Amino acid sequence: MELKEYFQTVWKWWWLIVLCTLCAGGASFIVSSRMSPVYEAKVMLMSNQSTNTGIIDYSSLLGGQQVIETYRELLQTRPVLEAVIASLDLPYSPQELAKRIEVNTIPNTQLLALRVEDNDPQRAADIANEIAFTFLLQRSAEQQLQEIEDYEQTVVTQMSTLEQAIEKTGAEMEQLRASPGLLTQEELIELQTNQAQQRVAYANLLAGYLNIRAMKSRLLDVVVVEPAQPPSEAIRPRRVLNTAVAAVGGCMIACVLAFLLEYLNDTLESDDDVRETLSLPSLGTIPFVKAWQKNGHVRVTAEERPTSEAFRILRTNIQFANVDSTVRTLLVTSSAPGEGKTSIVVNLGIAMAQDGRKVLLVDADLRRPQLHRAFEMLNITGLTSLLLNDAERQECIVETDIPNLYVLPSGPAPPNPSELLGSQRMAQLIEEFQAFADVVLFDVPPVLACADAMVLASQTDGVVLVIDSRSTRREAAIRALEMLRNVEAKVLGGILNRGHARSSEYYYYYSDGGKLKERFWTRWRRRDGHGRREAD
Repeated sequence: MELKEYFQTVWKWWWLIVLCTLCAGGASFIVSSRMSPVYEAKVMLMSNQSTNTGIIDYSSLLGGQQVIETYRELLQTRPVLEAVIASLDLPYSPQELAKRIEVNTIPNTQLLALRVEDNDPQRAADIANEIAFTFLLQRSAEQQLQEIEDYEQTVVTQMSTLEQAIEKTGAEMEQLRASPGLLTQEELIELQTNQAQQRVAYANLLAGYLNIRAMKSRLLDVVVVEPAQPPSEAIRPRRVLNTAVAAVGGCMIACVLAFLLEYLNDTLESDDDVRETLSLPSLGTIPFVKAWQKNGHVRVTAEERPTSEAFRILRTNIQFANVDSTVRTLLVTSSAPGEGKTSIVVNLGIAMAQDGRKVLLVDADLRRPQLHRAFEMLNITGLTSLLLNDAERQECIVETDIPNLYVLPSGPAPPNPSELLGSQRMAQLIEEFQAFADVVLFDVPPVLACADAMVLASQTDGVVLVIDSRSTRREAAIRALEMLRNVEAKVLGGILNRGHARSSEYYYYYSDGGKLKERFWTRWRRRDGHGRREAD
């Protein structure tokens, strides 16, 4: 697919893209507007590191960062949250309150950022300040120092006990060595093992004691640097951002859907599709007429441009479609019902009659006749009456209100339409029709619906295949063309019905844009090359 085809696909499905974009963006805006606003309050805390010596080394700083990380976790513990809930009488459980709290450490600093989210801005600020206050009460420097000293005293006691045990074990070993007869090898090994275990335990306690002494030298104290203030704006929902993201998402989904529909679409939508798929020349494109959807068949007047101009172009192309001979009998058919062949016959006949030629429209669709309805005439006598010799030609052919245009209705419905159309009498009538009019247009049933079109196709000078750009499938059109060629019909080309009018040159010429462009260049030609008006 070329870049031009991508743009054509987007232009074709622009309404779907715009609709999905507006729906997605509008739905997101409505949902965001109905969501409860969420406010965020922030309190800043700082840990002050103090030492007994007044000197802070690298190990002390490293230990301080570890304690800061510990404080970050302690700020979200259950005891702190339960105390805050009880103090402020909050309608939350500790688990629900924990979900509204976020504590972050600021890298390379001793700062802690405590953020609290709530639907009430004042309550969010109160919760943040209360958490900091409660934590400071529970984790004061005096309390930390007392806990460290208590733990230090416990370690010292355990070390003293181990020292006594080690000395006692050593004394027992010396006493046993002094009396060789009382000591066995197994007892000596057991005493040595006990003494080794006691020494290891003592070394661990000594390491813990040294850590405690170091912790006392780098005792941390936490202070509030910036208390929380009630926020003035909500952080959620972000209506503009949500609407923009949803609109972009809807646009992307619509584009994907448009390209998918275009990929799955197997209808013949353009003149290029007719030429490439069917290997047929495109005789013309008839723009989409809304009125044809309401009452089936509408006669296009000369004032209704560009549709009337499209039929004039079609008339001219048919005149030069067959180089060897003049097309006097033309059969108009389609691959399936509802593709607009009767409307093409009516308006093509009008265009030919306006050219000064005598035109006869024959309704050869003996199963579902429609031609008489387009001209609001009775269908009492017609083609079947002539085939059965039940009436004269003058009685059946009806002159219309348009000069040089005549209509032969189908007449009463026969039980065997295909046999009548393939009879010798029908061949005689075709010759009589050519003597009566300059051009004879036959409206026949669709090719794939019955065999009537193929019966008449070989008896006419040419056949045109009507293709509906909105419903004709590629396989159906190919099958219809093959069936016509099997009976050696002279298929002159295809007519694209209900095509995209804006892609036609005559549409642009008669549109406001074309007229403005024409007026612009007309005025410009009245000036010379420097933009000055030419002399009269």
